[in-house]
Amino acid sequence: MLWQLIWQWTGTTSFRAVQKLIVEGYVEKRPDAVNKKVRRLFPTEKATALYPTIHQFEAGVADRTIGSLTPGEQQLLAELLTKINAQL
Repeated sequence: MLWQLIWQWTGTTSFRAVQKLIVEGYVEKRPDAVNKKVRRLFPTEKATALYPTIHQFEAGVADRTIGSLTPGEQQLLAELLTKINAQL
């Protein structure tokens, strides 16, 4: 089930994913200007260059999935996702 997959995503999983992005040169860590204990994540030029490709991919996925729904179904989906999002 979907909820089981979501709950498997842990802080350790997030840490590893971010570390991989840093090692691969897509993200850099910088100290926060106010709180030196905080590290902010920023996309590198390498990551920024990928944005158009990622955006095009996402648009294609949306067209293939949501595009097959009627306007009423799309509206219902939007309402349900908004309701779920409010609970997070």
